[in-house]
Amino acid sequence: MNRPRIQRMPQDVLLEILRWADEQTVIALMETCRHLNRYGAKYLLEGGVSLNVGWPKQLWCFSAFLGRDSAYRSPYVESLTIEGIDESEEFGKRPSGGGKILISVLQRLAAEGNLRKLVIEDAEELLEYMPKIARYIARLTTLTELKIANVGTNAAQMLKSSRSHFITVDIAMWDNNDEVEFAGSESDEDDLGANEGTETIPSDLRHNITTHLFPASRQSLVQMYAMYPMSVCCGPRYVNVVYFCMVRAARFRTVSYVHAFPNLQKLFSAQCNNSSSEFVDEEDFHIFRELNADGQQRRGSSWTALRSYSGSLSTLYALAHPHHIRVLNIHCDDDSYTKTGIDVEMLDTVLNEARPTCFSLTIRTAKLLRDQDFLDIWTRPPALAFEHLEFTIRLRSKAGDGDANLSLTTTLDVFLSDIVAPLPTLRTIRFCLDCEQLVLRAPWGLERLSLEEHPLVPIERTLMDWDLGAFAGRLRDSCAMQPPDSVGVYIQGHRARPDEGVQIGPVYQDVDAIPRPMVPRPMYQWDASS
Repeated sequence: MNRPRIQRMPQDVLLEILRWADEQTVIALMETCRHLNRYGAKYLLEGGVSLNVGWPKQLWCFSAFLGRDSAYRSPYVESLTIEGIDESEEFGKRPSGGGKILISVLQRLAAEGNLRKLVIEDAEELLEYMPKIARYIARLTTLTELKIANVGTNAAQMLKSSRSHFITVDIAMWDNNDEVEFAGSESDEDDLGANEGTETIPSDLRHNITTHLFPASRQSLVQMYAMYPMSVCCGPRYVNVVYFCMVRAARFRTVSYVHAFPNLQKLFSAQCNNSSSEFVDEEDFHIFRELNADGQQRRGSSWTALRSYSGSLSTLYALAHPHHIRVLNIHCDDDSYTKTGIDVEMLDTVLNEARPTCFSLTIRTAKLLRDQDFLDIWTRPPALAFEHLEFTIRLRSKAGDGDANLSLTTTLDVFLSDIVAPLPTLRTIRFCLDCEQLVLRAPWGLERLSLEEHPLVPIERTLMDWDLGAFAGRLRDSCAMQPPDSVGVYIQGHRARPDEGVQIGPVYQDVDAIPRPMVPRPMYQWDASS
């Protein structure tokens, strides 16, 4: 008896096979019959497509594949990544011929498609190589999510003319921080000048102000992630933006971002208040704070809806935010001018202003627990209102000033008696020891030494026998009023012990916590051979 052909299998079974198959299997099955050739395209396209503009053959193959059944296939292209130009030795020079093909693809997606997400890896280089595609990208009307890097003058003009109503934008501007001075630092009148703060921005950069690039999305934009952002106290207002992430914002003015995002609820910052060449001095933060506080007072504008902040202590201090922030997540990554990563006076000031009920703190070394000024903070009114506490110690080993010889018993006893015990309203506690940066190849490097290169330091040997369960019990019993609902004790980054934790009660999850980035599904890198 002849073996039944694949076409005789029920269609729903065939489609279910395609659903779970990898890309190469889908391609092989598409070559077996017309039915699978048609419906298999969906499973190749729905995860997203990545095209390299430096490979004209790849562009041509994708254009031909899409055009073979455009009405059916185009709507399944919901995510498109345009990669940078490949200047490998194989080419010797930039290839030609890809611009017209990419334009035809964009035209087809604009007319028949359902493109929701666009990723452009190097916008300025792309538009220099293919300047005509800017108008076709701008004509796309279905985009809701944009991720674009290296945005200069050409890309800025393209974005301003975009017809799409974006919901989420992830944008990386050119690094112009060295060229932009803190607006208002020269004169108090700058903040109320005729150009609303643009006079200190070089004329060739004024068209690249980040908050001016999406006029069509003023009512739709909800989230913005921005690297090297610039903003001024004029222009579009994005009244529905509730989440803003700013990375490497230099000498920013609070009122500028309050103008752009008046109803902001969640703010994340990283590597702010410094230029690309050097970190600012500690005294500069006090200057920034005074200017920001004065600007907010004179304009009568500030974030009244802000509920959550995650970032460095110095950035929040410089923002001079005058209102309550319910969730505060302070980490030490950016504050390199202090050995511990935490300026105790700044922390005291910020806690008095924010009065959080959910507080997360990451410190760079356990030696901060020897600072009596730091321990005194936990006995003052702002800390006594904490309901949820997360405390992380990043152990570091630096010659003469590290945690390699730390007494674990003393450190844990101080945490229990001087930090946890005074807090009467705690409902959840999470404590973590992070050993990732304990033995580094260089004092300020990121690469750590292996066990073959460096034996365990004393604190690592002590932590090998640390009983997380026993300490979790002590932590629960040390609370002032009543045992908390949730207690978690964790260790991570140890070179000879796996990451592990002990959890008593449910894991606490706050609705106002800053969301962690989602891990995207891998996009299909279009292969010319397919």
